[in-house]
Amino acid sequence: MTIDQSPTLTSEQLREALVFAKRLVNSIHPKWLERQNRKRPIDPVLLEPQRALYTRNQNIATIADGYQDTSIHPVAECILSAEKALKDTDEGKHVIFSPSFYRVLSLADVEKNKTHIKGIETRFPKLLTPKEWKSTLHELIIAISYLPEVKPELLPDNTDQKGVADILLPTIPETFVECKTRLQYEDKIIKLNEKWRKNALREIWKALMKYQGSFLIKINLLKPQVEKTLKKDIPNFIEDMINNGIRNKTFNDDYSISIEPFLEEEKNLPQPMPTTDLKIWEWAFDFKEWDEWHHWLPTGDITTSKENPGLAVKVKKLILICFRADYLKDNKANLINSLKHASKHQLKKGNPGIIFVHLNASLYGLGQLRKIESIRDDLNGPIRQFLKNHSRVWKVIIDVTYEGDYFPFEAKAYRIVATNSKWATPDHYVEPKPILIL
Repeated sequence: MTIDQSPTLTSEQLREALVFAKRLVNSIHPKWLERQNRKRPIDPVLLEPQRALYTRNQNIATIADGYQDTSIHPVAECILSAEKALKDTDEGKHVIFSPSFYRVLSLADVEKNKTHIKGIETRFPKLLTPKEWKSTLHELIIAISYLPEVKPELLPDNTDQKGVADILLPTIPETFVECKTRLQYEDKIIKLNEKWRKNALREIWKALMKYQGSFLIKINLLKPQVEKTLKKDIPNFIEDMINNGIRNKTFNDDYSISIEPFLEEEKNLPQPMPTTDLKIWEWAFDFKEWDEWHHWLPTGDITTSKENPGLAVKVKKLILICFRADYLKDNKANLINSLKHASKHQLKKGNPGIIFVHLNASLYGLGQLRKIESIRDDLNGPIRQFLKNHSRVWKVIIDVTYEGDYFPFEAKAYRIVATNSKWATPDHYVEPKPILIL
């Protein structure tokens, strides 16, 4: 979605956007939403209140397999989640907020503006694919962000007719635009999280269910070469530690594990809380280290309010499993290779070119490294040096997004812009509006 200020979202905005988002998807494939609705949901909005506590991005049933064909597509899920939330609003029920609602606004932007962008409909089928939907949505929103002053054209894929960039701006001279969404630093974290979920997380959770009491588990992987042993070793180590009353242990400089046990007694919450509220965990475990871990899974038995099933009033048998790779905690985005590739291939025409980069802060390093100030400091020097050495590139525009958590949720978007002084601003060019892609 394009934004003119700090992003906000009301039920009225969502209700209006939902009409346009559904119209867009149904125009691409009339039966697609209906078929997707039969698949397994991930978003807590679509889960039963008792299951919504499990985690912000998956439930226990999806831990072993991750996001497979049996899971609902993110584009379909944002629409179905919005429908469910608005229905709950109309019925006076507690509503679980989801960051996917902002995706509905992005789809609505596409539908509202599709007649103003040449070539846009050639991209629509990719919105419904498993792997290309997000990069496609990024291209579409970037194009829309130039409206109404500049009328962009989405260029055909894999053709040299007008260059191989994603977007052409009708400035004088013409300006080519390339969009980058999948970066190398993200791949490392994504692949590690997939290995973790598939090979260890379910087994650890099953092991912990053998014991009475609640547990806060912190697991730090110290060496990359031991990733393949996740499934067998770590669950066994945890059981041995619990059986022998060991709280902290390092295993051959491969892993460090911390276990903090709590009594299993049922506790009344200090006040009713949404079932996805992270304050439940902060209250139960005195835990606030969310940004210090690559992945975390909270589960538990909860009792919800009879008057409002979306609110938890009691909790019991809580388990919070936190995981990180120590060797990736200082992981930073190295954009230079992606920028060089775009300069050489997508912007080979030699006209002034712009490269847009979408950077997901939640896949950056841990702790303070995720702060926008740190990201700016990391990227400023290398990007300016890149611009000195690559005359085809006029601007590099980086949109940094913070997805937040389901409750409380606050979407944030920051833009970093670096300009090559070798190029003058083309005639009829205007700066694009800021965007937020989730």
